[in-house]
Amino acid sequence: MTSADYALDGSYAPKSKRNPIELVAIGILAVVVVVAVVLSIVVLVKVNDASSSTTTTPGQNQLNIPTQPVISSNSPQYAAYLDAVKQLKMAINFSADPCNDFWGYACGSYPSNQQFSFAAVDVNNYVIQANQMIKSQYQAPN
Repeated sequence: MTSADYALDGSYAPKSKRNPIELVAIGILAVVVVVAVVLSIVVLVKVNDASSSTTTTPGQNQLNIPTQPVISSNSPQYAAYLDAVKQLKMAINFSADPCNDFWGYACGSYPSNQQFSFAAVDVNNYVIQANQMIKSQYQAPN
């Protein structure tokens, strides 16, 4: 022990000497961390630039849903799809902000005096079930 290993108050505090291999490893690790941070920032900036440059044109799909193939009017599903489109167009209020008022956006234009189609189907199902349950074959024998 040398006098350089002692602090002013007399306590023993040896100087730590690092191995040159440790210093090289720490240096390489520091460079890798800096490169990773720089690459992360570059990627984040590119992603933000790509998403902010998107513009909406009047003819563009307002719902951001991919365009589906056109079906012919003689297809069995055509009438059902046409009815679904009519129901949705009646319900959606495009002037409402879906982030702040989703119900107003999704159902804001739907006439308040008209039942939603799924509610009407539910009521019809209840009537069918009730009529089925009162049939004699479902009654317990006396």
